[in-house]
Amino acid sequence: MKTVRSRKAPTAYLVGIGYVAFAFFLFWSLIAGYWQGVDPFWAAFVIGLAMVFYLLRVGLELLFFDRVEVTPDRLTQRRLFGAQHTDLRQPNLADLSRDLNGNRYLVLARVGDKLPLTAVNLRYLGNAREVGQAVLEAVRRHNPELVIGPKLLQRFGEPPYKVFN
Repeated sequence: MKTVRSRKAPTAYLVGIGYVAFAFFLFWSLIAGYWQGVDPFWAAFVIGLAMVFYLLRVGLELLFFDRVEVTPDRLTQRRLFGAQHTDLRQPNLADLSRDLNGNRYLVLARVGDKLPLTAVNLRYLGNAREVGQAVLEAVRRHNPELVIGPKLLQRFGEPPYKVFN
């Protein structure tokens, strides 16, 4: 059984290093200010510390842990705090979406559900086209009535892509 695995784009490493560096800079600023006798507003200190952990988590996830694997039956997304497995027999709707940061997501859902089954971030993948086509082809194999959004059709074309052949 063939498996399509994601590869990181060079921008993923640059952005991940930037997040980690900014987290360390922010942490050092908070500690250095405290050592110099600056009495911070404690709510700002707590918010700053929460930002340090958030930036560190996102940076480490981008650098080391963010992986996508697609087989004909399953989509696996490996993250910092575990993996998410999605059975590709369930979705009957696929579309392309963006968040406020400009990240592109391939969203898989069931018609009528309020929340999607999963969303794959394509922004930092070096082989985003191959991964996206593999997901669509695997879902289409199990569900020939898959509804694919126009943005997704424009970007990847109409399946089958012969990724798993």
